[in-house]
Amino acid sequence: MSESKHVWVFLETEDGQLRSVGLELLGQGRLLADKMGEQLVGVILDPHAGTLAAQAIGCGADTVITMEDPALAHYNTDIFTAAMCRLVCKYAPEVLMIGATNVGRDLGPRISCRLHTGLTADCTHLDVDAHRCVLWTRPAFGGNLMATNICPDTKPQMGTVRPNVFRAPAFDPARTGAVFVESLPEDARRSSTELLELIPVLDAATANLTEAQIIVSGGRGLKGPENFALLQELADALPENWLVYQCIATADGTTALTYARDNSMRSLLLDKIARSELIVFNRAEAVNNDEARQELHKLVRQASRKCDIAYEFKDGSVAYDDIPDPLPFDVNAPVIDIHDDDFGIWYMDCQDEPQKYTGKTVKFLAQVCQTNRAGKNSFVPGRFAMTCCVQDIQFVGFPCSYDGYKALEQRSWVRVTAKVSYKFHNIYRGKGPVLTAISVEPAEKPLNEVVTFS
Repeated sequence: MSESKHVWVFLETEDGQLRSVGLELLGQGRLLADKMGEQLVGVILDPHAGTLAAQAIGCGADTVITMEDPALAHYNTDIFTAAMCRLVCKYAPEVLMIGATNVGRDLGPRISCRLHTGLTADCTHLDVDAHRCVLWTRPAFGGNLMATNICPDTKPQMGTVRPNVFRAPAFDPARTGAVFVESLPEDARRSSTELLELIPVLDAATANLTEAQIIVSGGRGLKGPENFALLQELADALPENWLVYQCIATADGTTALTYARDNSMRSLLLDKIARSELIVFNRAEAVNNDEARQELHKLVRQASRKCDIAYEFKDGSVAYDDIPDPLPFDVNAPVIDIHDDDFGIWYMDCQDEPQKYTGKTVKFLAQVCQTNRAGKNSFVPGRFAMTCCVQDIQFVGFPCSYDGYKALEQRSWVRVTAKVSYKFHNIYRGKGPVLTAISVEPAEKPLNEVVTFS
C-alpha cells in the first residue's frame, strides 16, 4: 500500500438515502482532517450513489468516491467487504471511520482483519495527537471508564463510532468537491449468501432503535408473544418527563456462575452490572453457599464497588450480600501508597467516590501517556487493565498537571506522587478526579504490567 493520506468516512445508505450516522461522522471527520492537513473523503456504495454525492459534499466532504451497482442495493457482508478493501488498497486512506450500526459493526472488523490493521469499536470521542495518531475514545466496563486507543503502526487507522453522539453539520449548498466514480469488480460480486426476501418494518417511525430515546423491551418472563402487548401498554403510559429512579439488574442464579467462568460471556455480564445500582440473583438456591457467594461477590466488584447484591429465593425471601470490601491501602494515611498491583482497585474506587480522595496525596506506579486531551502542561499516568481476558485490556488513567511533562517518554514507567482534586476536565466531559503532580520519578517496569479491578 502506498503512503497513506486523507480521512475517509463510510457513508451508509438505507432506502437510497444517506443514514444520519454518516453525516454525523462527516462533521467529526472534518475536524480531524483539518488538524491533520488532509482531505475529507466520503465513500458511498449504493446503486444511486451518484445522486447522494452532493449531500456529502455539502456536509463537509472534499471528495466523494462512489460505487454504483445493483449488487449494492442491500448490504451484503462479502460484497461490501471486498468492495471497500479494493478501494482502500487503491487509494490508501490514513483514517477510516464507520458508523457503529448493525452494518458497521459487521463491516468494520472484516475490513480490519483483511487489511491486518487495528480497529477501535463503539467510539464516543475522536481527536488526533501531534504524531497524527487518531485518539479513539470509547466507554469501557459498562461506562465506568473511558479508554483511549491509538493505532500508530498500521494503516488505515480504523474505528466505528456510535450514532447520535455527534451533531450532523448543516448542509452548505455552496460547497463544491470532486466525485470519483469506481466500478464494482467482477470478483467482488461473489458471495456465500443470497438475499431471498426483504421484510419491511411495520412502523418505520418507531422501528429504528438506534435513534430511540427510550426503549421498552421484554424477555422470556412474558411467556409468549401474545403478552408483548403489555409492553406497548407500558410504553404508551410512560410520561414524557419521566426520570430513572434506580437501575436494577437481574441474573439467574442457576447460570450466573457459568457466565462468570466463561471468558467470552463474562464481559457481557460485567457490562450490565457496571450500569446497575443493584443486582438481584434470583433462583438463589443454586448459589446458597459461601464459595458461590464469594465468587459472585468478586465478579460484581470487578465491575462496580457501589453495586449492591441481593439473593432472591423461590419462597420470595431475599438475602443481601454482607461480604466486606476492605481497601488494600490506607485512605487516611498522609500519603496514600498504592501497591503496584492495586492500581486498578484504586482507580475504580476513585472514579466511584472521587470526594473520598479530594485534597489527599497519592503515590503510585504508572506508565506515561502523552495526549493532547490531557490538557495544558499535563499528561495521563495510568496502567493497562483487564476485566476478564486479554481481548478487553484497556489503558486507564487520570489527567495529571505537571510542568515537566514534555521530558517524559511515551509509555515509560514512572513513580508519581500527586494531589487529587475533583473538578471539570474535558476527558470526563464533566467533573472527575484530576491530579497535580508533586513529583514524577523514573521507575522500573513491574512484574505484572497489567492490573485488574479486584
